[in-house]
Amino acid sequence: MKITPTIHQPAVSAKSNTSSNNSLLTKEVGKPLRLSQRDTNTLSTQQTEQSEKGKSKSKLPAHIEALIEQKKELKEQIEEQQKILESLKSRNDLDAQIKQDLVKQQTEYLAQLQIQLLSVSRALQDALKKSGVNDPSQLVDVLT
Repeated sequence: MKITPTIHQPAVSAKSNTSSNNSLLTKEVGKPLRLSQRDTNTLSTQQTEQSEKGKSKSKLPAHIEALIEQKKELKEQIEEQQKILESLKSRNDLDAQIKQDLVKQQTEYLAQLQIQLLSVSRALQDALKKSGVNDPSQLVDVLT
């Protein structure tokens, strides 16, 4: 069964006093607008994709969603800290000993963030195993 969605003109107040407005309204209200076949297919495809994404994400338990969010935040922090480390290494206005200490401190902090990311990734894998998520597309989305 093929359904063609129609878009109707909004209702207009009957208190319109000008005759030109009345003649335009009578011409336009009687004909509903129709979407072309291409637009209908595009809308249908977009709605299907959105519903599939919503279904795949809604199937995951809350604790797994929290782990995914934590993993994303850690990745962002690591990227930021790597940029900071690179800027520290390129600075020439600092004393050699101070620069060395700052680089060492930043490197240690970056290593801690990477260890946290590894821990969260392992916890996420364990949680996925325990919850019984076996759909390959979901696993790829979650683990990447």
